[in-house]
Amino acid sequence: QYLPGLRSKAKQLSTLLHYQWSELSNRTEYWGFLCYLLEVETIESFLRVWKLPIKVIKNVQQLISCIHHVNEKGWNKHLYYSFGLECIIEAERVRNTLGHLPITYHLDELTMQYHQLPIKSRKDLVVNGNDLATWCQKKPGKWISEMLEKIEYEVIEGNVENNKQVIKEWLESCNQK
Repeated sequence: QYLPGLRSKAKQLSTLLHYQWSELSNRTEYWGFLCYLLEVETIESFLRVWKLPIKVIKNVQQLISCIHHVNEKGWNKHLYYSFGLECIIEAERVRNTLGHLPITYHLDELTMQYHQLPIKSRKDLVVNGNDLATWCQKKPGKWISEMLEKIEYEVIEGNVENNKQVIKEWLESCNQK
């Protein structure tokens, strides 16, 4: 088969003509658009047959995951944080193409929202596991990653400032409840 994985997708492929997909800008967007349009369930195996690099396959999987999350819950701070700016932009470009909207529709707003996040990754947190273990006087364990996730959540939501002393006081107040 010259076009692997497409034998049973004739109906979806015929709809390609109805989209302005030529405005998509990179392989992740093109393959993400195609996988979404074809309703590919096992993206990794589908793309492996096409002999795509692992990095492209992982990026397409992340892109499709992002699109599904947005379609279910809408854009929010945690999606911006979890997926990062590049994936957000690619996902919205694919969504715009699928929705017959201008390719750049909503991108400036998403970029602005992303840049307003107080932290962009866990390494931006001013505290780490060593701080938590010292403050709580506990041995390191799974509780540290769980607590760091809670701290990330609160910082992203703007409930706790990304400041060592503020986070320490927040932890102390949580432990008293």
